[in-house]
Amino acid sequence: QPSDLYACDDISNDGFEIFDLTSQSATVLGTNNPSNYTVSYYTSQAGADDGTGTIDPASPDTAFNGTNQVIYVRVEDNSDPTVYATTTFNLVVNSTPLADSPADITVCDSYVLPALTVGNYYTGSGGTGSML
Repeated sequence: QPSDLYACDDISNDGFEIFDLTSQSATVLGTNNPSNYTVSYYTSQAGADDGTGTIDPASPDTAFNGTNQVIYVRVEDNSDPTVYATTTFNLVVNSTPLADSPADITVCDSYVLPALTVGNYYTGSGGTGSML
């Protein structure tokens, strides 16, 4: 049983990302000899059951909406295609958080940092250092 695949969304936060489905093949095959079996990927159980509508896992143009996207996997015996098993895993796209971007301030005295709606202040750039 393969684990779910996770990706962070890009700045568009559209929920679509590219996943390398072939990274699941070794886990799906387990101790089975890869030369004796074919692993294929589908977007429906019906497709996995009848072997139609295969997803091309090597295509760099295959983007998936990771919101509750289930991928169905078929492992087929190369010597007898009627002998197969199926399993599933999920694709999960985590949204990129949108942090506040306050304006730069120059002061010669004390200053109270304005409240942020998202995120925290740190002493270093990029969330490094100590949290204020």
